[in-house]
Amino acid sequence: MTVQAERYLQREILIRLRASRLPVLAIPIPNSIYFPARTEAERRIIARVIGQMKNEGTIMPGASDLILIWASGAACVEIKRPATSGLLGKRPAGRPSDAQLAFAEDCAAVGVRYAIVESWEMLRQLLDVWGVGRQAA
Repeated sequence: MTVQAERYLQREILIRLRASRLPVLAIPIPNSIYFPARTEAERRIIARVIGQMKNEGTIMPGASDLILIWASGAACVEIKRPATSGLLGKRPAGRPSDAQLAFAEDCAAVGVRYAIVESWEMLRQLLDVWGVGRQAA
């Protein structure tokens, strides 16, 4: 459920970025891939494929969900689900993994903006702070 909530949020952010007409290129980063597996042999083959992709750098654990690029800068953006409460109780906000925290440190070390957002509104405010185009709708 966690991954699904963040996937929907990422989709919303990409749609709203396009609709905002802000001068930003948004590049979604695939940090994983889904392969259906019905048997143990299929699961072993998939594990080998994923392992090879990680070794080759095709999948980079910890990399941010989005890379945003605009005329005067860039940013790496991690998307986490917000805290919620409902009929089934409370769910805490998503938290970055150790690999994601290490990636954030790598970004800071080379002077690249990095942010964790829980909504389109949070990202829109950051883009404004970063001086990207006009205020988004």
